[in-house]
Amino acid sequence: MNTIGNHKDISFAGRCRYIQDAQLVCHLIEKNFPRISTTKIQPFINNLQKKNKNLYSRCFLYNQLRGNYFRVNNKQEEKIAGIFFWYRNLVARLNYLRVNRFYKDNNKDFDNISQVLRLMKTYHLGNCYESAKTAELILKMNGYKNVCTGNLLCGKLPIEHTVCVFNRDGSKVIGIENNNTIVIDPWAGCVDFANNVFKQYKNMFKDNFGCLNKGKISLTDFSSSKLSQDALEIIKQRNPELIFKH
Repeated sequence: MNTIGNHKDISFAGRCRYIQDAQLVCHLIEKNFPRISTTKIQPFINNLQKKNKNLYSRCFLYNQLRGNYFRVNNKQEEKIAGIFFWYRNLVARLNYLRVNRFYKDNNKDFDNISQVLRLMKTYHLGNCYESAKTAELILKMNGYKNVCTGNLLCGKLPIEHTVCVFNRDGSKVIGIENNNTIVIDPWAGCVDFANNVFKQYKNMFKDNFGCLNKGKISLTDFSSSKLSQDALEIIKQRNPELIFKH
């Protein structure tokens, strides 16, 4: 079981330990939760939509007025329309499963994380929020304290993107601390100290987060799942593959 010490000295060995654990978290998520991210494929869908505006409008009208018979003019249109319908149904399913959560015993955080795991494991669906919450959970399962998720800010502009974040010295995250705050972004495949990750964001996923190269990147809206030790033990028993082996 890993724990974070109270020392605040910045050493290469210390840096490696926490970054390596963070990388392991990403590896465990990718290995155990093969999934489709609707936001990751959205730029492809948007581009396809721009090239096929008329067809997309017809698909949209068909979705609104299902009594109408939808016609395609050729095999190529049939293929593209199939992609539009597939993507729309995928987004609808994800939204439905997110909204329809059944809370028991007034333990909303436990039920929320259970639903996140269900989405990832059973339905193979998950965007940045599900990935970040799973990363938070895995660290807590392995003894880390004060792990949370946060949302991106570019200047004062909120970005709809969630990451997992923790301080290497175990302190509560209230902002970004150089050489202390570590970001895990399984959605983007990024793991490093926060400022290094933010530099990577400048050149990554411009189609998803086009404004990230136009202002200072920071984090806001920190949130942490309140899970008792008993709840963590239940999750460990159900998901032993998420426990570190070292």
